[in-house]
Amino acid sequence: TLVRAAEISEHPRLFYWQEILANHSDANFTNRSDYLNSALQRGNLTDAKDWYDKVSSNIEEKEQIFFQCLILAKQGDEAQFEAYQLADNFLQKNPYSSPICEFLWDFCLQSNQNYLFEKAVKELKNASKLPSPISFEALRRLLSLETGTPEERKEWAQRLWQINSPSLHDAVLC
Repeated sequence: TLVRAAEISEHPRLFYWQEILANHSDANFTNRSDYLNSALQRGNLTDAKDWYDKVSSNIEEKEQIFFQCLILAKQGDEAQFEAYQLADNFLQKNPYSSPICEFLWDFCLQSNQNYLFEKAVKELKNASKLPSPISFEALRRLLSLETGTPEERKEWAQRLWQINSPSLHDAVLC
């Protein structure tokens, strides 16, 4: 598509085309997520909030929660705590729901609070044992951290390497 070609070539109108695609009636989660992430990375918080307000009534709850978390996480401490609570509450009802669990893991791993970091590591270890694609995301995060015994890390690497098509990044982690 035009947007993918623009991403590869780093075309200056990429953001404009992402916005058009995200607002299209046939847009999917990835289209909307790419636009929102791009807006937030550019520091366009007001545009991101306005866009979310416009589309939120037309998207499913999980997507609404995820987008709210992304927007709140780019604001001050109180809003970041609200993002944490929003994600945590959703995951209590819908455990290991992607992409919200990945958001919460990353949020906690980046926190300066040891409790949150330790909570994320515990959740990653639990998720790594699941028979689902989310386990591979958990394994990738565990292997990128300096955590676990050598035996645990070896086991994580072996499980990650069992993916049908491991990536070059997976090979580096293993």
